[in-house]
Amino acid sequence: METTTHMQRPSAGNEAPKPAAPLWLFRAINPLMRALLRSPLHGLLSGMLMLLSYIGRKSGKSYTIPIGYFVWDNDELMAFSTARWWTNLRDGRPVTLLLKRQQVEAIPTVIHEREAVSATLEQFIARLGLAAARRLPIGLPTDRVPTEADLRAIPPHCTFIHFKIAQRS
Repeated sequence: METTTHMQRPSAGNEAPKPAAPLWLFRAINPLMRALLRSPLHGLLSGMLMLLSYIGRKSGKSYTIPIGYFVWDNDELMAFSTARWWTNLRDGRPVTLLLKRQQVEAIPTVIHEREAVSATLEQFIARLGLAAARRLPIGLPTDRVPTEADLRAIPPHCTFIHFKIAQRS
């Protein structure tokens, strides 16, 4: 699962801010999640988590992290992050996903400019519903339908990553 900071997320609407999970928690849980997603027990989580493998832009080191995903379209997935690992995907080089224990190659497109994130969030709600959008750690109001102002008030560090599956193994 992705890492976040110790800061609280700003809230939109009437929802109280929720503290983000501390970095040490992700560092402790990620090895377990990687092992589980590679195991025959992957079905427990593989409907909502996948493994993303990529090469670090500066370090050249290989990384594999568990991330949440949503089916976006045929051979397309959408992920969301409040962490900064996505900076390694900005060049559009193919990455490897372990999706339901099947290895696939995908082309990532990072969506991090504020207007593009807001537009994608609107599309997200239209495609996947408000219940799915409320699972994102962005502080959408739970007591009403979010307004355009709520959608634009999401924290500035929020990023969507669109994955187009290029090849299945």
